[in-house]
Amino acid sequence: HMLARSKGLIFPHIKSELFNKTVSKSAEAGEAPHVTLNRGTHTADRRRKERTLFMQLMQHVDKNCCKLIKLTDKSGNKMSWVVSFEGEGGSDYGGLYRDSIREMSAELQCESTQGLQLFLPCPNQRFAAGSNQDKWLPNPSSRSEQHLNMYRFVGKLMGACVRANAPIELDFPGLVWKRIVGEECTFADIAAVDEAFGKDVEQLRGISSQDEWEQKGRTWRVRSLSGRMIDLVPGGRKVAVAWEERDAYMHDMVRLRLGGGGGA
Repeated sequence: HMLARSKGLIFPHIKSELFNKTVSKSAEAGEAPHVTLNRGTHTADRRRKERTLFMQLMQHVDKNCCKLIKLTDKSGNKMSWVVSFEGEGGSDYGGLYRDSIREMSAELQCESTQGLQLFLPCPNQRFAAGSNQDKWLPNPSSRSEQHLNMYRFVGKLMGACVRANAPIELDFPGLVWKRIVGEECTFADIAAVDEAFGKDVEQLRGISSQDEWEQKGRTWRVRSLSGRMIDLVPGGRKVAVAWEERDAYMHDMVRLRLGGGGGA
């Protein structure tokens, strides 16, 4: 977090050197765990949650108390786990390892209601509008203890892939990456993934008369980043936003999107 806050004051090569040393020190000596995964007959975007490679690897790691901080090096290819695919031939010299990462990336970024449901497409992707239409956001509905453990495992995967120099392909917007490194998120970060919301707020800020505001017919129920309707006050669906409350209303709308209002 301290490095993130001071990034504008440090030369890139110094940051890279510090980052690489830190990553190197986070690894332990020894062999990476061997794991057998079953891809089944379905593609990554059609697998049920319990049959995903993500869940299979997570269960193997939990069962065997693995930390994914040891690396196996074969022919210059570093791996945080060594993969065998059930019913398939081949020895893992890095290719099967990278295949497993690609497939888990696809499983995590999938809209299937039978899948992992950890991440949802951002509004710009859902409505095919604006930029960042390839970005995904954490699912605010996934709050069970199992889901939280799954999110923690996503973090472990990210760390393991960084150590092995085989990055996992997660298409997160700045709104997510800033939270990960401890930077403050802003209204601009929200507008970057939800163009319609950004334009709506700017339009509301431009209203200069009470009559014009009341014609909007706004209530204290708003749509979140995930598309859910959320009441900002008790019974908000039926409570009109008064002219005198407009600033508080817009503040709470943005705060909700930034994750400070009980849901995203």
